[in-house]
Amino acid sequence: MTMLCDSSIRKALNDGELFITPEPEDIAIQPASVDLRLDTHFRLLLPEGYHSMLASVLTLMPGSCALGTTQETIEVPDHLVGRVEGKSTWGRRFLQVHSTAGFIDPGFKGQVTLELRNNSPVPLLLEAGEYICQVSFELLDAPASRPYGHSGLASHYQGQIGATPPFTAR
Repeated sequence: MTMLCDSSIRKALNDGELFITPEPEDIAIQPASVDLRLDTHFRLLLPEGYHSMLASVLTLMPGSCALGTTQETIEVPDHLVGRVEGKSTWGRRFLQVHSTAGFIDPGFKGQVTLELRNNSPVPLLLEAGEYICQVSFELLDAPASRPYGHSGLASHYQGQIGATPPFTAR
């Protein structure tokens, strides 16, 4: 696989091949990734389950977990795959932005749910609008024959909006 550089990301966005809405500001396009901002919707993980809330600032206590989401909605074409990683500034504060779900399948459309965890000994203030993570894109050797959202797949999170809790079979 080949990772897209800044000029390739810009070209994919300009050509309507890759969609990020709202369109990223120039400063958000890094050498090999696009910075994404934190939205106001959170789901705090409590012993009794998830508690949904809207907040312009979330205080994430030490050891606490919450689901957050990006302000941006992304649409990944069938021939690319995305990977979400934390920003180094947040990593140096010991904020984890994903546990195991940093992979964005070809064909995915929606906001990116973030698995936030404060691994530091102090509370962290997370403000909506801050750049919280980055997404990079890699070129597949061929377009996916069954991209995310395909009728033959159980694509539970296609079109997700907001901090989306885990799918549970009914």
